[in-house]
Amino acid sequence: MLILAWCCASLAVIGFLVELSNLGEFVYLHPAPESGESVDLYVAMRDEESNAAEFLRTTLAVPGIARLIVAQDGSQDATPAILATVCDTVEKMHVVTVPVPSCVHPSPKARALGQAIAAVPPIAEWLLFVDADVRLEAGAVGALIAFARKRRVGAVSAWPRVATPTLWSLLLSPTVTLFLTQVLPMRIARGTDPRFAAGNGQMFLISRQAYLRSGGHAALVHPVEDLDLARALKRCGTRIALASAAGIGSVRGYGSLTANLWGYGRSLVFGVGPVGCIAVALWQGAAFVAPFVFAAMGMTAGLVGVSAVLAARAVLAVRMRQSSWGIVLAPLTGLLAAAAALIAIVDRKRGRIRWRGRALR
Repeated sequence: MLILAWCCASLAVIGFLVELSNLGEFVYLHPAPESGESVDLYVAMRDEESNAAEFLRTTLAVPGIARLIVAQDGSQDATPAILATVCDTVEKMHVVTVPVPSCVHPSPKARALGQAIAAVPPIAEWLLFVDADVRLEAGAVGALIAFARKRRVGAVSAWPRVATPTLWSLLLSPTVTLFLTQVLPMRIARGTDPRFAAGNGQMFLISRQAYLRSGGHAALVHPVEDLDLARALKRCGTRIALASAAGIGSVRGYGSLTANLWGYGRSLVFGVGPVGCIAVALWQGAAFVAPFVFAAMGMTAGLVGVSAVLAARAVLAVRMRQSSWGIVLAPLTGLLAAAAALIAIVDRKRGRIRWRGRALR
């Protein structure tokens, strides 16, 4: 028992040390003025009537966006009407209606964006891909381009702060960036090795030349299209920098428990596979849950592990502007994340993981 307790504490401490070393790469982006460069912004929308109007209002007000291209992907709600109303009055906005596919596509979002690119090819030096629930803030475009120039990279993938409307989103929203900062060697990931690739479709800035060289979204066939795109970019020699976009944008977390499990599980099971999911579940249980159990038993190893867990969560909360409640509820996050990883394996096997009403396989 004592050996197990110290092994779990060691995992927690090592994870915290890796996180600290990664923070030099995973920097906090501050709003920056335009430098004369602009972006063509692409976004896929499907059944986004609750997001479309606010997205357009906030996005069109952000300086540095030369054109806004929306891939309207078979929406069955009021999304097309909202887009048409705004498009008629905004010259730089373009709406591409994506036809219904004749067969199931493994990556519906990649298909929609690929068709939008084909219909309205990029002309700006930079392309910016975001999701419809992302809210960019003034200075976001300038910050992303300036960071890309500073790091001398062809792409920047950034993680915005997450608004957490429910307990489930509060618990699960930190897990992605926690995995990113404690598992991925970011200095190596800034290179061109596709084995160390990470990408976030919520905010992905790519130079036009690098994007076209990679084949773009039209060549992607992976359900997690942002990770697939990052790998394609690296295979073509493009370096990618990762950053916290908590200071320049936000995204709304998932609401229900099911939506959180599917959102987290989709990225995990299609990103690292069933074996990777088992490894993540074991890691979460050993490094983020077990230390609290051992600490409750009065073991020194448990106290060391708990200290490392709380410190790691606190540092990440500052970098991502997360709620302090997430720090207090760290062991519950570990339990839910471990369960979600295992549930994702079962859901994928049974074909129950869906995205915007479409099954993913």
